[in-house]
Amino acid sequence: MVNNPKNQPRILRRPETQTIFGLAKGTIRNRIIDGLLPPPIDLGGRAVGWIESECLIVLEAMIAGKSQEQIKQLVSDLVKQRNKAA
Repeated sequence: MVNNPKNQPRILRRPETQTIFGLAKGTIRNRIIDGLLPPPIDLGGRAVGWIESECLIVLEAMIAGKSQEQIKQLVSDLVKQRNKAA
């Protein structure tokens, strides 16, 4: 893992995202569709990546035992914040 200064966004590619969540590619896709994981961002061409901080926030909510509805709301809020910052 690369040393990353605080508040510096880090982009995760699919294999690392799969490792963080412990999920298969298809399961990640389904959870994004269901609103349970944040969608990736476009990196250009056919490349996409996930914002590490968003993934870690969702993972912490999962670990804390939050309900699917709470996680959906969290993901929705994260995407709204992302869009507001853009």
